[in-house]
Amino acid sequence: MSKKIFIMAGEPSGDLQGSFVIRELKKIIDEDIIISGMAGDLCKEQGVELVCNSMSSMSFVGPWHALGKIPFLIKCWYTIKRKLFEFQPDLVFMIDSPAWNMRMGRVTKKAGFKTVYFFPPSAWCKAEKRLKSIVSACDYVIPVFSSNVETYKQFNLPHYYFGHPIVDIVKEKLDSCEDNITPKDKTVIAFLPGSRKQEIDSLMNIFIKTMKMLMEKRENLFFVIPASCDTNKLLIESYLKKDDNIPYKIVTGGSYKAFKNARATVTASGTATLEAAIAGVPMTVVYRLAWPDYCLGKLLGIKVDFFAAPNLVVQRKIVPELLQNEVNPERLTAETLKLVDDTPERKQMLSDLNEVKNNLGELGAVKRIAKFISEVI
Repeated sequence: MSKKIFIMAGEPSGDLQGSFVIRELKKIIDEDIIISGMAGDLCKEQGVELVCNSMSSMSFVGPWHALGKIPFLIKCWYTIKRKLFEFQPDLVFMIDSPAWNMRMGRVTKKAGFKTVYFFPPSAWCKAEKRLKSIVSACDYVIPVFSSNVETYKQFNLPHYYFGHPIVDIVKEKLDSCEDNITPKDKTVIAFLPGSRKQEIDSLMNIFIKTMKMLMEKRENLFFVIPASCDTNKLLIESYLKKDDNIPYKIVTGGSYKAFKNARATVTASGTATLEAAIAGVPMTVVYRLAWPDYCLGKLLGIKVDFFAAPNLVVQRKIVPELLQNEVNPERLTAETLKLVDDTPERKQMLSDLNEVKNNLGELGAVKRIAKFISEVI
């Protein structure tokens, strides 16, 4: 009899990691396996029947941008819930996306479906109450950061740790990357504006001004910008084509092509920061929220020690974090030059990034996660 899995991955990183786990899972489970749910094109390539393509419908940052999507999200919620109960899965596999999965997890657990929550929100490890709410929404929790594991142990909460799958993914992607994407005689700097339209709109003009300032201070530069899809590529091109003097290339298919020969990178906060760390590319991390979201966070007194993933992994500030108005051409130029030149800052960061890589666990996390899921099923 076929085994059935219902997946819920609302972010590009979840779609990527989910696709790798599914690929390994199919190698382990001998009998037929049917996978349905909410994910993106990468999971679809692995045979997932998409009830909803979450990459086009749910990829936004903060409540302000969610407001206009509320009617659609409500419709999507009831569609997913209805399909879930019609499907009657042997396992529900949730990845990241706490705003969605924490709510849906309570539904699936109450209904008696075995539920695995992979990549729970690491920021929630600061409060015992929020940690316990994660456990209440699933049967199995798989954190990906060793520092989070210690917190789960501290509060005696059930969890299963196998390392971070991004280590496997980056190695495979870098090994298969072409080596002729950028000119060999140029100093390559990567700019990553993120995978969402609002991130690109918020950052691209600032990035372009930064590129111009860098060209005034250094010769022989070349810029590479990854786009997560063809739609984003067209959007990024619409900004860059306004200036013919910038030497650049837009690449699709992941950040790895941008990191292949990059000397440094400026990247929006997200999974790409861990990819850069594993690839050994010094970085400056930026984050710009819509002002209503930022003000709401201030009003609610929300504070975090760090927001850049490499800093979260080692629990100290090893890469610069620029927020809101700090994200400006002058500051980005200054930070980038420290990392392009042979400076003490560059040497220290390279050493720190190697520590990040070591803390993410050994190769083979994807296989270990897939094996665990097969045993749960």
